[in-house]
Amino acid sequence: MANVYAENGKFRAQFRRRKAGKTIKRTKVFAKQALAEAWLAERELEFAEGAVGFEKSVKQSSEMTLGDCISRYLKIHAEKAGVSRSTKFGLRKILDFPIAEIKPSEINFNTLRAFAEWRVQQVKPQTVGGDLSYIKKMLVICPVVFDIETDARACDDVRFLLKKKGVVSRSSIRDREMSKDEELLVVGELRVIEGRGAEIPYVDIFAFELETALRIGEICNLRQSDLNEEKRVILVRDRKNSEDSVLPLSKLALKILKKHQGPGDKFFNFNKDSVGKGFRSAFKRAGIQDLRFHDLRRTVATRLLRQGFDVGSIAAITGHKDISVLWGIYNALQAGELAELPDFVQPKS
Repeated sequence: MANVYAENGKFRAQFRRRKAGKTIKRTKVFAKQALAEAWLAERELEFAEGAVGFEKSVKQSSEMTLGDCISRYLKIHAEKAGVSRSTKFGLRKILDFPIAEIKPSEINFNTLRAFAEWRVQQVKPQTVGGDLSYIKKMLVICPVVFDIETDARACDDVRFLLKKKGVVSRSSIRDREMSKDEELLVVGELRVIEGRGAEIPYVDIFAFELETALRIGEICNLRQSDLNEEKRVILVRDRKNSEDSVLPLSKLALKILKKHQGPGDKFFNFNKDSVGKGFRSAFKRAGIQDLRFHDLRRTVATRLLRQGFDVGSIAAITGHKDISVLWGIYNALQAGELAELPDFVQPKS
């Protein structure tokens, strides 16, 4: 028996097998269902490899390098966990670095600092910051999936220290927005894709995105059981900050969701990478330069500001925990546009 159960807002993974007259039982509670399923899949593999009681697998895990963990995670768990295309690319990139040959349990502050100072000689500080983020992701995953103890907080400590020295920094903030003309071109191309028999309802997902500013993964994970039609809100699970949030729905957004109610619990039960690929194709065929699906979030925020919504209300829709991002969008508006906005939108002095 191997199952995952919802329990008080968390997920309990239970593994039970019998081999050579011996019953093996393991159980663990996780904040995310994907992590519970990944842990369970790893236990299944260990059992299949002959790890009665997991004695063999524990020894194997203790010998795994960071590169081994990344490779195994990408091969076995990433697809089921819904890991994004960019994250897969970032993790694969780490495999080419010397740090991949070190055991996760041996990666500490000094190891990471040496890696960052070596890496910044080759790339920009923003790229070094991204590399540290991918390493941290694996150091967080290792104890959960592979039962390997790590010090993931060391990544934050190194980032804090080296940020002051300019060795690492955050990626530059994109300011790309979609124009109304581009919106019409995209809709036209999405209709062409659907006309060729595509199963994914691209036009409706696009319209829903422009009402909600959700990420592709969040849209594909929306559940019918989480919709409160009377209050016109829906629970968005596992957002970027690993928290759930309640999303207020416009009348159009609710109408789109109701249109896609049916068997199964998810409104849009599609692979997020497949959905993203379709949109990239539409942008390219429409001749639109340098537009990403994620840029639609900024587009929605900007349009709401122009409609007179205050930053706090917009954050409730977009899910931004750090509203300084939204103030950055606000400040980017031209002075003429700011003068036309209602007084309640103006920042307090």
